[in-house]
Amino acid sequence: MEKVNDPCAPDKPSNCGGECGTNDTGKYCFQLPQSIRFDLTAYDNTGTHQQTVRVYIDDLLVDRLTRGGTDNVIGVKTYTSGTGKVCIEIVGDGKPCKLRYAYSPLDEKPGTVIIGAENGINNNYNNSMVVLNWPLL
Repeated sequence: MEKVNDPCAPDKPSNCGGECGTNDTGKYCFQLPQSIRFDLTAYDNTGTHQQTVRVYIDDLLVDRLTRGGTDNVIGVKTYTSGTGKVCIEIVGDGKPCKLRYAYSPLDEKPGTVIIGAENGINNNYNNSMVVLNWPLL
C-alpha cells in the first residue's frame, strides 16, 4: 500500500483530509498544530520481540518507551508539539518495523494518528500499536 491522500470515500464527503499508507523505514512523521498538547498511547502485542517506540518532536528525541510481551501497555504519555513536527519510530529487536498508518485530522479537530507495526513476516501490523490524539484540554 502506498501513501493515499484524503482516505475518505469521495461519495461520502466528511472534510476529514489526512493520509494513510505504509513504509518499511520504521518511522512516520506528520505535522500537528504548533504548541498543542497531545496524548500518545503505545501497546506491545508480541511475546517474541522487544518493541521500542521513540518519540521525536522538532527532530529531537524526547522519549523512548520499551517493553516486550503480549497485551502490554508500553506507555501513556502527554507531550507538547513544539513547532508541530512529530515523528514516531518503532523498532523491534533493534530493527525498524514495517508500519501501516492513518492520519485523520477530521476537519483539523480533533486529530488522531494510528500506527501499526510489524516486525515479522505475517503482515498483521499488530506487534505494536501507537495511538495519538489531540487537542487536549
